[in-house]
Amino acid sequence: MDGQVQSTTYQTTADTRSLDERIDRLEERIRRGTQNGSMTRSEAYNAQRAVEALRRDEALLTDRVDRLEQQVRATRQDRRDDRRY
Repeated sequence: MDGQVQSTTYQTTADTRSLDERIDRLEERIRRGTQNGSMTRSEAYNAQRAVEALRRDEALLTDRVDRLEQQVRATRQDRRDDRRY
């Protein structure tokens, strides 16, 4: 490469759901488990705490990625500006 940053995209398959959809599905399974008795209240509580941790981690990582993207855009702009002078 000639010093330029390449954009990376990840291909997904038709079966892949977004992270939010997958987490929503987990929460629904927890609700069903408590309703039909296949999970104890304690198991459901622990599972729900784990799901909440996933949501927090996803939000933190999304924020970090957004900030990194802004930094990359600013760096690219700076390099373009430097080339003009």
